[in-house]
Amino acid sequence: NDCLGSDIKGESGWTALFFGVTVGYYLHFYNHHYVDQLVRMSMKALLLVLTIILSSWCAAEDQQQDARLTIEKLFRDYLKAFSDGDMDRIERFYTYPVVFNGDRAKVITGAEKLVGEYTTNRGLVPDNYAYSKADNILIVAIGNDRYKAVVKISHWTANDQWLGTKESIYYYKNVKPSAEPDYRIHHYTPR
Repeated sequence: NDCLGSDIKGESGWTALFFGVTVGYYLHFYNHHYVDQLVRMSMKALLLVLTIILSSWCAAEDQQQDARLTIEKLFRDYLKAFSDGDMDRIERFYTYPVVFNGDRAKVITGAEKLVGEYTTNRGLVPDNYAYSKADNILIVAIGNDRYKAVVKISHWTANDQWLGTKESIYYYKNVKPSAEPDYRIHHYTPR
């Protein structure tokens, strides 16, 4: 009985030992059970956080893909307006101020000046010019709901004879960020 300690003697000592072993077993069991539960809850929380992050990333990718498709369609509509010589329609593709880079670099601050610039540019195309088409459009997100469209445009006659090809960069931004997106050109750079 000395191995049980000086306070534990006889039957009550064995009861205390049994009680201690039983409590120790249950504490040990519940402690492992608690740790297992804690690990499971942590894993579930981690999976939930990862799911939220991935779903928001996927939603952002979908939103960028939608913006790219919208901008591509807008650019093709813009080329159609240019081919038709419809200056009023061309104006609706821009926001102000708009920067035109190149040999005749300038900042255009309003619709009237933009229409004047396009009327001048339209006068510089060959007499047999009929239409333009986009051979390649690469749209790149550049942040803050802004995109750059790197385009390769070919120019054609009414008889489908090629007049030439040029590459340019058009910068788009969403002018109505709190509503349905409305992407407009705010910067143009010929290459």
